[in-house]
Amino acid sequence: MEQKCKIGGEGLRNRGLVNEEDRISELPEALLLLILSSLPTETVIATSVLSKQWKSLWKLVPNLKFDSKYHYHYTFSDNVFRSLISHKAPVLDSLHLKVEDKDDALDVGILIGIAFSRHMRKFVLKITLLEESFVRFPSAWCSCNDTLEILELKYCILLDFPSLVCLKSLRKLYLYHVRFNDEESVCNLLCGCPSLEDLVVHRHSTTDVESYTIAVPSLQRLTIYDDYYGEGVGGYVINAPSLKYLNIDGFNGLEFCLIEKAPELVEAKISAVFEIANENIMDSLTSAKCLSLHLAPFKIKYPTGKIFYQLLSLELRAYSYEWWNLLWFMLDSSPKLQILKLVDPYQFPKEDCSVGWEWSRPKCVPECLLFHLETFVWTRYEWQREDEKAVATYILKNARCLKKATLSTKPIGSEELEKLGKRREMLNELATQASPSNSCNLVKTDGLNLSIRDAVKEDRISELPEDLLLQILSDIPTENVIATSVLSKRWRSLWKMVPNLTFDFTFDPKYHQTFSENLYRSLTSHEASVLESLQLNFTRGIDGLNIGMWIATAYVRHVRKLVLVSFGDVRDKRARFRSALFNFNDTLDILEIQDYILLDLPSPVCLKSLRELRLYEVHFKDEASVCNLLCGCPSLEVLSVHRERNVDVETFTIVVPSLQRLTIYDFCIGGGKGGYVINAPSLKYLNIVGFEGLDFCLIENAPELVEAEISDVSHIANENILESLTSVKRLSLESPIKIKFPTGKVFDQLVYLDVLTKEREWWNLLSRMLESSPKLQILKLTGLSCIEKGLDGQNWNPPKCVPECLLFHLEKFLWTGYEWQRGDEKEVATYILENARLLKKATFSTKRIDLENLEKRREMLNELASVARASDSCHLVFHSI
Repeated sequence: MEQKCKIGGEGLRNRGLVNEEDRISELPEALLLLILSSLPTETVIATSVLSKQWKSLWKLVPNLKFDSKYHYHYTFSDNVFRSLISHKAPVLDSLHLKVEDKDDALDVGILIGIAFSRHMRKFVLKITLLEESFVRFPSAWCSCNDTLEILELKYCILLDFPSLVCLKSLRKLYLYHVRFNDEESVCNLLCGCPSLEDLVVHRHSTTDVESYTIAVPSLQRLTIYDDYYGEGVGGYVINAPSLKYLNIDGFNGLEFCLIEKAPELVEAKISAVFEIANENIMDSLTSAKCLSLHLAPFKIKYPTGKIFYQLLSLELRAYSYEWWNLLWFMLDSSPKLQILKLVDPYQFPKEDCSVGWEWSRPKCVPECLLFHLETFVWTRYEWQREDEKAVATYILKNARCLKKATLSTKPIGSEELEKLGKRREMLNELATQASPSNSCNLVKTDGLNLSIRDAVKEDRISELPEDLLLQILSDIPTENVIATSVLSKRWRSLWKMVPNLTFDFTFDPKYHQTFSENLYRSLTSHEASVLESLQLNFTRGIDGLNIGMWIATAYVRHVRKLVLVSFGDVRDKRARFRSALFNFNDTLDILEIQDYILLDLPSPVCLKSLRELRLYEVHFKDEASVCNLLCGCPSLEVLSVHRERNVDVETFTIVVPSLQRLTIYDFCIGGGKGGYVINAPSLKYLNIVGFEGLDFCLIENAPELVEAEISDVSHIANENILESLTSVKRLSLESPIKIKFPTGKVFDQLVYLDVLTKEREWWNLLSRMLESSPKLQILKLTGLSCIEKGLDGQNWNPPKCVPECLLFHLEKFLWTGYEWQRGDEKEVATYILENARLLKKATFSTKRIDLENLEKRREMLNELASVARASDSCHLVFHSI
């Protein structure tokens, strides 16, 4: 029967290639090129070794991307050069170059010249250098080009254009933190782009040019982001008669922004412009239909006699005191305004938080309020501020055509629940304001995303079935769930039926007593027949009596899952839990205890129904406390123990007759002292990770064990661990170099074995396992990228006799992270292929490699594929990870 092998989807027969499974090659060439265009170019070029059809296909791919970090030093420029020279597509749609090495950056000019000769349409150049240096962009290549449509330049690039460029077809230009040699270079670049429609400029310095002049007659979209914080030096001059969209952000350290000509402007967004005092900015926006302003109203001068006749939508950010001066100017100057949106910051600066500012209402009601305003939105409305209340009231009272007003407030934390009633009064007071618009629908929302609506027809969530509402509320922090009680009569008691409760204790001591009282009232008010889960997250300084009171109250509510989490650091005293907290409970199903908690259990607990116990970073007072906890859980089936830092008890004894699943994660710093004793006659699954600082792990009784994973156990020298695993069917082992292999023991139930090829001479463990596992059907070897270097050349001695499992049972062989350059791994792979008589499939996955080693790996794969395999039906597969 023929032997077959395939590499990443292509088949090999008789050391050659077959196409019966190569379905991707049957796709149309146009579709293949589209697929390849989405891949890194280094990967695309690598496909040339697949077959004759693929040999030249990559040369037609229209989109190329090169990143110097994937190339060896001094090879990037050569590789890109050869690729561009070999490119045969009639048009190069796009070229991306990302350069991180100064030597490679110096060759960029040559690469750009070749790309331009390929009729390039889009060019992206990103140069990032560690040192503060800039690479000069080759201006000669911009002297005459009629195909480039998009140009994107980023970071360490110096633009020096002593004469006018000629980029006739350029439509989009993006400049991210590049520098110009002088102001003349700015003009020579922009004036040489007669078709430019979209310009994006990101800067954080004026050290290159002070006056940045943008004079582009064809420009339609302009975005300027400038976060330079200087001393008010320099600025921008904008002359764009076709401009329709303008976005300006920053300008905190600039002196001026002159918009000389923009009569066609439709939409503008001006953000964080606080230091420029001239009125030119506002004067230039009068043609806009949509406007967003984030300005300092006490510094901006308002243009006299100017009216925003076209403005329909206005967004104003209320970030500074007396912000309403700008608001009233805009309302007075915008007679056709239909949509008004006010946005408060997440938090006002302390100096701006006064609630006593006096607001002077306009002498005459603005025309837009009388005849046009339909939508009013206020995001993060500060309901405690008198100035904001006065503004909201004025607009609601005077907007005759208003259809909908939405006020959203920030959420109120659990420690400030007393504010809920006050906010409710404020909202009701606003709702009663006499609005001249009979059709106005007032919506008030808070941070819960639960709306308080005056119009019943829009309160859709209350129409949901109670079971669904309880399920939704179970996913929300309990403090917010309780806050819903103020929504309406129906919601007043609904929270008391929520089956899952989570309380987060605050770090601020002044709120401790309030929190404790609120939590206790919440538990005593709970009316569900069963409390499905309760999670308490508390901090240092919490009164232990309060914790006991909460837990006892939860027991009375028949709690099924209890999670206790104590936050702190190594300097804090751990919260101490005594036996009484875990006594006489027959409903608790799951108990999880985390972090800074000390279990002091002088007598056995009594948790009759407990099935799952999870202990994360918990300390025990002594070994007796460990035994008193575990022996008091007669129904325990799942136990997870996570331990780090210092050892609390030397011998951690786990004696649980009912236990079926055990996970131990231990990275304690014990200096080779202490360990575990496990006696679990019903245990079926065992996972052990760590034990770097321990002395022993005795598995005394685990006859029912079916599956086990043993990792990072490299310093325990006793053979008991492996000896206790002989009943398993599935086994995962990290190759330990100090564990003794049990003499005369046979893994006669084992059908699946996974060995990590991490340590030196790992194959010794593999050989012993193969010899001791006569029924093994699946073998998996897992390599790690962090494997020690320099291990090649170690000699592997194969077993004297071919193991029984290779002769009669092994069907699948997988090797993840196969190091094809290592002689020892090649020997192991060859031995298994030559002796596994019933092998049906062998899969080798290797790490991705650079282009220089591609052919070497190809030769290795062919060599491995040519091995005379014992199984005629063996299917050999290679792929990269």
